[in-house]
Amino acid sequence: MTDPIGLTPHIERFFGTRAKPGVWDAEFLRRKGLEITTLHVPPTPAFDFDTYISAGLSRLSQPGAGLHDYILASPFATEEHCELITMMAHMMRSTGRAWHLGEVIHMGRPWIHGGTPDRLLVSLPYPFGPALEEADTVTPGLRLLWLLPIHAAEEQVLHSHGLEALEERFDTVGIDFLDPVRPCVV
Repeated sequence: MTDPIGLTPHIERFFGTRAKPGVWDAEFLRRKGLEITTLHVPPTPAFDFDTYISAGLSRLSQPGAGLHDYILASPFATEEHCELITMMAHMMRSTGRAWHLGEVIHMGRPWIHGGTPDRLLVSLPYPFGPALEEADTVTPGLRLLWLLPIHAAEEQVLHSHGLEALEERFDTVGIDFLDPVRPCVV
């Protein structure tokens, strides 16, 4: 499947390499009427990890709900992340709702095979910066937000003390967001 919103040039300019489109289950997408793809960017000299970016989830939210597509960094290439983005698309189609900064997506399983964090915090794309986040040259108002794997106890800090307190704790500890079994900071 091709990129339904024309995000690929923005991604390739930012990373300085080719982004490969991929889908987890083309038949599932066709049956559900979902026009999305996952762009996979292999490691580059500036970013020594695999990056997955949704392309098209922004078109699934209700008007006025915000235009967001999402970024997931991974220590290695895996089709699991294409599956995750496909499931997010299905959930968005069902609810018409996008995820916003500070919200948590419950996946019902670890974010990566063998991992321990089992939910994703929607965050600013700190490892990448605003040059990747702001994709309004593609679609006015489009933002790319980061999906940061977190633990249940970290989500409790978010709910009890707020996003800033949780992010400060991450900064103080210096989490390795690519470690599938990183220890909980709480």
